[in-house]
Amino acid sequence: MVTKIIDVEIYRFALPLVKPLRLMGQEITRRHGLLIRFRSDNGFEGWGEIAPFPGLHRETLREAEQQICALATTFSGKTLPKGLEKLDGSFENLLKSFALYLSTQFGVEMAILNLMAASRKIYLSRLLTPDPVTQIPLNALLTGTKEEMLQRLTNIAKEKHFSLKIKVGRLSLEDEVEVIRLARKSLPVNVTLRLDANRCWNLKEAINFAKIVGNDRIEYIEEPLKKFSELSTFHNATGIALALDESLLDLSPQKYDLPSGVIAFILKPAVLGGIEKTLRFVKLGQQHGIKSVISSVFESGVGLTTLANIAAAINKQPVPIGLDTYKWLKKDVLQKGFQATGGQVHLKILNENARGVKMSALKQVFVARGGT
Repeated sequence: MVTKIIDVEIYRFALPLVKPLRLMGQEITRRHGLLIRFRSDNGFEGWGEIAPFPGLHRETLREAEQQICALATTFSGKTLPKGLEKLDGSFENLLKSFALYLSTQFGVEMAILNLMAASRKIYLSRLLTPDPVTQIPLNALLTGTKEEMLQRLTNIAKEKHFSLKIKVGRLSLEDEVEVIRLARKSLPVNVTLRLDANRCWNLKEAINFAKIVGNDRIEYIEEPLKKFSELSTFHNATGIALALDESLLDLSPQKYDLPSGVIAFILKPAVLGGIEKTLRFVKLGQQHGIKSVISSVFESGVGLTTLANIAAAINKQPVPIGLDTYKWLKKDVLQKGFQATGGQVHLKILNENARGVKMSALKQVFVARGGT
């Protein structure tokens, strides 16, 4: 099916958070970003999101906006090449001359793929694979002060999650040990714990932490060390399995030697530089028996819905994904907002809700029209 883009619209959004978010050395109270809408000559549209996270992305929102406005002019009136949905390097060929920022690459791929899915009257997950799953579990996210985390544990126990991700390496050792102890005590025994240290420790500190907390019910610890070269040593000394997140930015999915003990890749397409590159890591993981955990960087409902569709396409077995960040949004760009019930997201509900973008929450900053 030939798809011609007749116009591209760029919008800003600023969504208030339920409470201040402290990550990557930054504190934010509103999530700022851009939505892009591609319209085709056959009356369909596809939305994408570009939302650099302060302290995580190198590009600022202003830089990303300038870049996508320039690209919009180029793409308006353009007929898309066939086979982009195969994600086999076609996007790289299409976009390489623009040298896009990581967040921009993700947003453009998202908008184009959502447009292609809409024009075929299928969900994005079905565009990516013929047999996607229809519901996906979420891992609950636990971060903040000790008091905030302990209070949140009470609600998590009621939400029927199968996995809990706990940010560690930020509080005192005593406080974090207490949080983990109470998580084990208050949650059902089938709920696994995922710890995320964001490379905060040296080897000695990480081993000391691991010996104190033990490995009971710990599925893995994500990025425990400042030095990538010491990960195998940590695993061999503690027996705790590993997950990679930040390290993936410095590695090639085509040529990569895995440290021992790695059982999961934490895949954030907005940070890795798009959906196509993300799926290369998925394929690498499949070759080595490593699970792929799709995760977010506090996107709006548009980005989160796309991430859920990617997860539905790549995992045939239940793998809890990291989209619990939606709870931090006091408001959303979707009329009904991203939602989960019973610790799971249901793809049909998400995709139907994603069609209702709340235009009153957006401010148009640019439009490029290519005519028919």
